[in-house]
Amino acid sequence: MGPDFCYFNPVMKTKCFLALFIITTVIFGCGDKKSKLDPAWDGVNKEYSPYKEKKEKVYDPQIRVSDEMLREMAEHLFILQENSSEELKVSEGLTFGATLLHYVGQMGNITLTSDQITKLVEGFEKLIEKPIDDKIKFVLNQVRTLTFRKLPGGRCKVKIQGKYKEGIVYIINQHGNGSSAVKKIKYFQANNGSEVELDIVDTLKERQELYKFVTDTGKRDSIHKDIPKHIEDYFHIESPSPIIKMKFDGMIVRVLTNTMWKNIDFRFKYGWSIPLFRVGEKKIPGIMFYLKKNLAKTKISLDQ
Repeated sequence: MGPDFCYFNPVMKTKCFLALFIITTVIFGCGDKKSKLDPAWDGVNKEYSPYKEKKEKVYDPQIRVSDEMLREMAEHLFILQENSSEELKVSEGLTFGATLLHYVGQMGNITLTSDQITKLVEGFEKLIEKPIDDKIKFVLNQVRTLTFRKLPGGRCKVKIQGKYKEGIVYIINQHGNGSSAVKKIKYFQANNGSEVELDIVDTLKERQELYKFVTDTGKRDSIHKDIPKHIEDYFHIESPSPIIKMKFDGMIVRVLTNTMWKNIDFRFKYGWSIPLFRVGEKKIPGIMFYLKKNLAKTKISLDQ
């Protein structure tokens, strides 16, 4: 049996149309070197180095989707939010973010400024009737622009420009479990000009690729045990939003190890977002990545 997703009653429909209004109003209503962050950078805004903005092409909003598709996007986002789990807050927050970026990318070539992003966040806070996590706001506050380009085949690409030379930084400082070479995961960094390409997984070949990724793992990989057990079951469930494959350029996670190299900057290469990964009552983390640094490589999934 598939998960009992929370679909629409009249109140939820009203909120859904509010979500649609927020999205369209905000978007279309407005014209391996040694990192400087390590080891002293403490995650406080005053420590950033000002970034001299380069002149780049800014896309004016060009709506390329129907009202029906906009309504469907808003419905799917609302379902994801209403059914999110507190115990998988990080994982499902990231899958929500990937889905939102994909949907915005389907609207056409768009550039969102920091002011527009702030208005979008405020609008969603009113919609869900609770504040968005401060850590997410901290990351978004570092963004100068998000530029979306719609690509053939339903794909889209998002280019990130930050307000500071260091780009976008999220401090993690999570200690390892002692069973591996990882002593601490220090921080995530997206360089200015970094990009992520998003594509829906909707063919047999693409599903087979994802299946192989989660089942063909080694000692250095850290994929949640329930993912390979239930991925085939998920393929047969009617999910409110699609699985999305992500390809990355210019994003790293710095890891402190007990090896001779100590600090290693693993580069994000690609990954998948599986929204509301549920099989019966079981809640499973739905975000995973492939990371690489020279000959070192690993697969990870994120829950908390």
